[in-house]
Amino acid sequence: MHNTVYTPLLRAGLAPDRVGKPVPPKIHLSFTPRWFARRMELDYGPAWHTDPIYRQKSFVRMAETLNREFPSLKPGGDTTRIIGGISQIGSCTPMAALFGQRVEYGADRWPDNKGRTLTDEETDALEVADILDHPFYLDLVRQMEIIKREWGVVEGELNLQGILNTAFRIRGQDVFADMYLNPARVHHLLDVVCQTTILFNNELARLQAEYGCVKRHFVTSNCVGNMISERHYRAFVMPYDRKLHDHYTFFGIHNCGWNVDAYAKAYSEIGNILYLDFGFDSDLTALASCSPARCSRSFTTLRTCSA
Repeated sequence: MHNTVYTPLLRAGLAPDRVGKPVPPKIHLSFTPRWFARRMELDYGPAWHTDPIYRQKSFVRMAETLNREFPSLKPGGDTTRIIGGISQIGSCTPMAALFGQRVEYGADRWPDNKGRTLTDEETDALEVADILDHPFYLDLVRQMEIIKREWGVVEGELNLQGILNTAFRIRGQDVFADMYLNPARVHHLLDVVCQTTILFNNELARLQAEYGCVKRHFVTSNCVGNMISERHYRAFVMPYDRKLHDHYTFFGIHNCGWNVDAYAKAYSEIGNILYLDFGFDSDLTALASCSPARCSRSFTTLRTCSA
């Protein structure tokens, strides 16, 4: 189970709200597939990610399970209002899959990428992925057509990860060694990943707009960014986070680590970040002082509990 505490910057004691009173943070809970699998019949395997009707029925049962487990809260809400969508298809795997990594599924866990990582020569020769002929994209289009037919609109989000996250998935730990041994190789890899991410997200947004859901935002995931220093973040990852920021109307960052303090100043220099989430041990006051005018909308702190 993941316990996520949402703390909008101006409404979490960092500054008063419009009437001058601090507002306590809201609590958001999310749960792993294993948590649900222990309490209901759940098969999170291939059918869950490729059959939108099966997935919608699963979401309904998951919401019913939440309401049963927490009857006073009923966090699953009104289950009759749950419609099908594209959220959670492939979990964290789509971007690496576009570069050739296969997807391995499990009945009670998130799918994961598997396969041989890129060699030096393959990395140097890497090109923007041909997404329009890729099986994942073609199947996504098929699912969208079903969702539109059944529910009238195609809502939801895919997890397109972040630039370094995807680079790590397809290059492996060598991406970190390359930062010392071959910086030009790292920039080539990250640039290709960034271009492919923008291309795929733009195509996804185009399709969803045709099916009644307009999107102008992008949230990047800097999970493995916590494995590098602020200096290396500025040198290698920040230029591509800035490209994402400049490309989209609304931009946010998922940091993932327990403590975001080392990267907060760099994040504040990217531009107008409308969403930032980070570990529960981060210094909220320091974050607010970095650039309150530019990082002024929504901060989220994360706490992870056992499943």
